[in-house]
This record gives sequence, structure tokens and C-alpha cells, in this order.
Amino acid sequence: MDALVIPVLFIVIGIITAFLASRKGYNFLLWVFCGAPFGLIILAFLPNTKTQQIEEKRQSAIKRGNVIGAIASVFSIVFTIMTLLQK
Repeated sequence: MDALVIPVLFIVIGIITAFLASRKGYNFLLWVFCGAPFGLIILAFLPNTKTQQIEEKRQSAIKRGNVIGAIASVFSIVFTIMTLLQK
């Protein structure tokens, strides 16, 4: 039972994080698996791309945020797998 609590918690937090990322202009799918509190912390420091006026800076911020989200998601998935394999 305990082995399922952490992955479920990561998924729920991941969906919340992805929703908030989407509202800031980032890709939902790249952030959805970032299901740990560090995902929310990372997202808090990223700028809201929807308010940026210069298109070039906006696209650069979106790309950077999506890369960060993808890396954090991979880290989260690896952590979850390692947690499941320890049990």
C-alpha cells in the first residue's frame, strides 16, 4: 500500500503543476509528470510567458521553461521507479 502512495501523490501534484504551467504558457504534457513539490517550486520561479510583449523573448522563455519541465519530469519518473523498485 505504501508503495502506491508516493506515485499517486506525484501524479496528483504533477497534474496541478501541469495545469499551472499551462496557465503560464508552457506545455502541459512536459510538466505533467513533474509530480513533486520541487516542480511547483521550479514553476514559481519561471516567468508568465503570456504577459511578455516581445515575441522573441516570449518564445525563448517558453522553450527554456519547457526544457526545464521535461528534465524535471524525467527526474520525477526516475525517482518514482526507484522508489517502487526498493519495495
